Amino acid sequence: MLNVMYSRYVLTIAAFVVIIMMDVLYFSKPKTNNKTKHKMYSYLIIVNTFLLLLELVIMVIFGMDVPFKTCSIIMKIRDLFLMGYFIVVLFYYFTAVNDIQRKNLWDFIKGEKIIYPHLIFTIIVLIVHTFLPYNEVNKFTYSNAFGGPAFYLTIGYCVITTLETIFIILFKNKNGINYSEKLSLILLFFLMMIILIFQTLFSGIAIMGLISSIYIIGLYFIFENPDLELVEEISSLTVEAERATRSKLDFLSNVSKEMVTPMNTITELSESILKKKETDPSKIRDDVREIELSSKNFLEILNNAIDISNVDNDAEVLYESDYSLMELLKNLTTVAQEKIFTKKVQVILNIDNDIPNTLFGDSTKIYQILLNILSNSIKYTEVGKIGIHLTKEFKDEQVVLKFKINDTGYGIKEEDYDKVFVKYSRLEDAVSRGIEGTGLGLAIAKQYVDLLGGSITFDSIYGAGTTFYVEIPQKVVAMVPTLGEVTEEESNVPKEERELLDCAKYRILIVEDDKLNLEVTKRLLKRYKFVIDSCSNGRECIFKYKKGEHYDMILIDHMMPEMDGIQVVQVIRKLQDYKTPPMVALTANAYTGSRDMYIKEGFDDYLAKPIDMVELDTLVNKYFKKKV
Repeated sequence: MLNVMYSRYVLTIAAFVVIIMMDVLYFSKPKTNNKTKHKMYSYLIIVNTFLLLLELVIMVIFGMDVPFKTCSIIMKIRDLFLMGYFIVVLFYYFTAVNDIQRKNLWDFIKGEKIIYPHLIFTIIVLIVHTFLPYNEVNKFTYSNAFGGPAFYLTIGYCVITTLETIFIILFKNKNGINYSEKLSLILLFFLMMIILIFQTLFSGIAIMGLISSIYIIGLYFIFENPDLELVEEISSLTVEAERATRSKLDFLSNVSKEMVTPMNTITELSESILKKKETDPSKIRDDVREIELSSKNFLEILNNAIDISNVDNDAEVLYESDYSLMELLKNLTTVAQEKIFTKKVQVILNIDNDIPNTLFGDSTKIYQILLNILSNSIKYTEVGKIGIHLTKEFKDEQVVLKFKINDTGYGIKEEDYDKVFVKYSRLEDAVSRGIEGTGLGLAIAKQYVDLLGGSITFDSIYGAGTTFYVEIPQKVVAMVPTLGEVTEEESNVPKEERELLDCAKYRILIVEDDKLNLEVTKRLLKRYKFVIDSCSNGRECIFKYKKGEHYDMILIDHMMPEMDGIQVVQVIRKLQDYKTPPMVALTANAYTGSRDMYIKEGFDDYLAKPIDMVELDTLVNKYFKKKV
């Protein structure tokens, strides 16, 4: 008997030492995440530690002359920890296979009503267990309670909980525990069941505590080892990084290829004109038109690359201000008509009667969203119609703008639906038909819609066309309706046929350090008959302004040596007793949100370089139409 008692001490102490080492190992290592199953595992270690500590206390107490009633109370406490061990194991697997995320154990119990039946069963078992007796208390046995209803109720509860846990592993696996992990867990549980039965039949051999500790170690190496999780995370990140690298390399290759096409056109046609290979004026005009279109295509590719770079780097933010929905739609339809050029495609604009005109939001991103979708429709539509339809829905103090852009183009194959909003992805049909593009426009539109808190969907019939639906919430500033202010006829007038304002009475100053850019800007403004003055740096501009030179508008380049455009504007704004004319930023930094950034810095407006005639005409009309 004495040898049995000593072996019991040795095995239990060994189990306690093992679990203490496990405590130190587990809690000292940083976790790569804070999943609920990790918290459950830490509870499991703690419960098992107290269970073994209590077992050691029981050994000491039972070595003394202790009354039977006291021994029974101590045994009931030990059984309580044993049942707690098995219920925490159950909770651990439940959170693991269902990938449940909770703050703590109490939050888990409150949030997972599916476990309530087992909790009720556990409470009933504990109440009944409190009143059940043990047959005898034997200080030479490991169980310390050989037989008796209380002992067998504890064993029965542990068996039922174990079977329920096995059921969860086998049939409730939602987050994809792999086959080898599942098999390892089942083997561990069957080992526990065998040990539990063996301990019941041969209570004089103390192995239950040691096996429970070994089981926890087994869980550690199967699931909980932070090193394994770190390796898996690194492997996952490596695969993701390789995929992203391949996508970006494909994108760069595609962008390079797309850039070559317009650049070849520009180079060859420019050479032809310069060397006077073509003398027919109408043919030269067509060539220049092709150069212009190729230049715009080249700029669109660059702008999309910049926009997607900002999105990837989380650099995109909202620049909200008051804006005119009418002006936005006017610009949109005008640019759309420019893009259509020689195609036999008609743009139809249809707007609800009482949509408010003055709104508060990021108009630049809304414009970019609609322009990207519209550009996509134009690329894929050879003949027919492209419709821009706008309805609204009022919610609280906001209006939800509901855009529908439909076309009669090629349509999208059903197997390509998943690629529509994917970055760097182009549809197979676009490649086979030789349609130019980088596969970024719709991806950017989707990112911007999400940033604005809206939604974008589409439906398509291959061979018949595609319809995009965009919903964007905006704050209402003024309820003046937009109806009648944008017409299809106005939007379809080519820019060559539009009458330019006569601004011969107005004086304009151009601040530009690049001589070529200055000459180009002068030529564009001379079409409006402006009286033009210029200077090559910011200090000269301020000198002219202080001198009392009168200007009706100042165009200021942003990036200049010594003193940049923003610094110039800030100095001019601080000058007192001077009437400040509209100041417009000229910049090649044409990324989404530029306009709002420059306005915040003190500019009144913004023009991207190279200057687009449609945008310039819009600017001139905005500031001089009422004066003329």
